[in-house]
Amino acid sequence: MDDNKFHGLNHLRSLAVILVFLFHYQLGIYSHPEWVTTIGSFGWTGVDLFFVLSGFLIASGLFSHVRAHNRIDFKTYFIKRSFRILPAYWAVLAIYCCFPFFMKGKPCCRCGDTLL
Repeated sequence: MDDNKFHGLNHLRSLAVILVFLFHYQLGIYSHPEWVTTIGSFGWTGVDLFFVLSGFLIASGLFSHVRAHNRIDFKTYFIKRSFRILPAYWAVLAIYCCFPFFMKGKPCCRCGDTLL
């Protein structure tokens, strides 16, 4: 196992995402069990926890690279970040363009007209 990985903190970050999800789920739009209201009331802490942990985990990876090589390799750093962020971004963008009902019926571009 790689000693530079903080697997427990990544799990805690996923718990933060679940807390935020439960917070939004219990807003009264959907019916839900009572425990969702109890646990979901702490959902606001998930946003803070997620961003603090993300900052720590991203910075620690960058600092470990600096410790090993005595410099920051911005090219490698941004390529790695792009491979993590851009696939999800492009998928959501494609869904919004191809299926305008996700945008309350207002298409963001004309590409969805031919597919529906």
